[in-house]
Amino acid sequence: MIARILGWLARSRSPATGGEALGVLQRDFQALASALESRNLELQCQTRQLRMLTERLPACMAYLDRDQRFQFCNSQFDCHGGTTGSNPVGQRLAEVMGEDNFRVVEPYVLSALRGNAVHFEATLNMPDGEVDFLIDYVPDTDASGAVQGFFALQLDISERRAMEQQLMEALAWQQAMFDSSDFAVIATDMHGTIQAINPAGQRMLRYDADELVGQHTPAQFHDPVELVRRGIELSDGRGPIVSGFGVVTAAATDGLAQEREWTYVRRDGSRVPVSVSVTAIRGVGGAVSGFLTIAADITERKQAEALIRHQAHHDSLTQLPNRTLMDDRLAVAMQRAQRSGQFVAIVMLDLDHFKHINDTLGHQVGDSVLQTVAQRLRLAVRPSDTVARLGGDEFVVVLDGMHKASDIHRIARSILDQFAEPVLANAHELQISASVGISVFPTDGSEASLLLKNADAAMYDAKAAGRNTYRLFDRQMMSQNTDRMEMELALRHAMERSEMRLEYQPQFDLETGEIMGVEALLRWDNPVLGSVPPTVFIGLAEECGLIQPIGHWVLQTACHEAMEMQKRLGRRLGLAVNLSPVQFAQADLPELVSAALRDSGMMPNMLELEITEGIFLLNSERTISMLNTIRAMGVSVSIDDFGTGYSSLSYLTRYTVDWIKIDQSFVHDLPHGKNAAVLTTAIISIAHSLGMMVIAEGIETREQYDYLLARGCDLGQGFLFSQPMSKDKLIDWLENQATQAGGTAKPALINT
Repeated sequence: MIARILGWLARSRSPATGGEALGVLQRDFQALASALESRNLELQCQTRQLRMLTERLPACMAYLDRDQRFQFCNSQFDCHGGTTGSNPVGQRLAEVMGEDNFRVVEPYVLSALRGNAVHFEATLNMPDGEVDFLIDYVPDTDASGAVQGFFALQLDISERRAMEQQLMEALAWQQAMFDSSDFAVIATDMHGTIQAINPAGQRMLRYDADELVGQHTPAQFHDPVELVRRGIELSDGRGPIVSGFGVVTAAATDGLAQEREWTYVRRDGSRVPVSVSVTAIRGVGGAVSGFLTIAADITERKQAEALIRHQAHHDSLTQLPNRTLMDDRLAVAMQRAQRSGQFVAIVMLDLDHFKHINDTLGHQVGDSVLQTVAQRLRLAVRPSDTVARLGGDEFVVVLDGMHKASDIHRIARSILDQFAEPVLANAHELQISASVGISVFPTDGSEASLLLKNADAAMYDAKAAGRNTYRLFDRQMMSQNTDRMEMELALRHAMERSEMRLEYQPQFDLETGEIMGVEALLRWDNPVLGSVPPTVFIGLAEECGLIQPIGHWVLQTACHEAMEMQKRLGRRLGLAVNLSPVQFAQADLPELVSAALRDSGMMPNMLELEITEGIFLLNSERTISMLNTIRAMGVSVSIDDFGTGYSSLSYLTRYTVDWIKIDQSFVHDLPHGKNAAVLTTAIISIAHSLGMMVIAEGIETREQYDYLLARGCDLGQGFLFSQPMSKDKLIDWLENQATQAGGTAKPALINT
């Protein structure tokens, strides 16, 4: 186009061609104008697109020429880029930022104008205070490389800086806690390699950090025998045995929280008991990226526990085993004797006229005598025998692994010989003697309680013979126990002779009258003894070791008969079965319950096990564990005869049960007995507040029923509704009740 214009100018110098050139020029200028207009529209479109793009940026953006004058800026720069508050286009950078701020960025501006891209952080004084910025200056060069200006990008990072500061402070706190903790803290990667260990851990294990970090796993500290044993437990026979650090982290890897006691072996070989908690550290997506181990030295706690165990099983005056420990050792000795065919002798000893020493010389002298007697008894027997003090001046010696009767006589005489020498107690020289009674397992009994009773009878026979002697138990001493022994013998054959049977008493919802379940009640009908009350034979069964097979039979039979009742009635029916404390102490109780449910087809939530408060006097930790195991199976647990035994509100808060059963002795005095009414109301209120249900037994009158219903008691049973019945009679009775009530099994009393 320009070339054509120049040609026109050349021709225009000739007059002959003037008119023609003018026309050509006019057309050319029109084409030029059209092209320029099109180009202008294109540039305007590009400018709008650039503006839209820059306005969307979360940062201040501007373009400055070589004179540092603003040629363009987005609205973000208008708000946050300068201190003047006016549109900076056409102004110099120093004017917009102010001298102080410009002095900060000037070196970077000059560098950009020399063709260098710069990236830096700066704190600038803005109208609202100091602001932290991340700034980029990018030079704009032409085709020859000459700098025409530069682009400025300015991002407010004050919030990020604040977060970084908070993070640094948090990390500092964590490091301080890590360093100052009294517990050993060990961080590992996912493979178990130690990444960090705090000073407490180094002191506990007697290693320096640089000896462990990046080189070992905490498995190095563990007793290898404990690791192997735990690995076998984790495999449970179903898979490969877990080994190494994986044993310690197995629960944490599965997302479980676990605190477990281990033994750490220090660098010098010494051992320290520790309580170890391992937590899995999980990254994005929940994958395990490492583990945090916290170990606490529990040496003092173990020592305290050992002292407590010693005090719980030893007499504080003589340091001899007490009744509890003696019972345990006697049980072990009897089991060993059964396997080996040997004998166990129980020697019961009572000091003659010891009360006279206490009364005349004082208890301090008496205590000194008891301590001397304890020492002498230890000398009279073998190291494998047990010398125990039951209380007062009564001692028991358990002679284990006896081969022949002559050995028993020899040791008995050796015991008496210990009293030949006078006892020196607090400057008093005393001549004392003892009466000794002896019973032998299994000749004189198969149960510890019976053996002790027979030894006691023999000891009193020795006293009657003039004291300072010994007697072996014989059958002539049993005259007072004849009836009991006859009953025990009959009881041993009761099940095999089908003398045991079950009756069932219905349990009703007091509000709706609907039958909710039945309680299984054991009955014994002997052809000679007649109908023996449970209050008589249950205690005997516990003493002579028959309660476990009887209880197993009751559980199995009740579950089967309850399922038969459910099928014939066409509805679900709960079943309550009583457990004695002896049954509850069985380690395999959960397996027995599970087998009864499985064999009968009964759902676990339809079975309720009734326990007495006496169970809570057993080992508390074991009791808690057993209750939790049973309830985890879906079986509910109730406290039977609540309020008549060792009642304590602490039991209700410590031991988790589902039901409280109010004893009939309270119900009998309702509603007029003031104490019974107050206690019954309190039991119901407390049980409900703890999330437990309440059932009352022994309801015999309408007044008792109305009182319990008004107080919110949930279930009830008693002669007012129904007497205990056999399975078949109960089914007929319930069907008859359902017919009268129009399809619901409600007793006639409630229907009215």
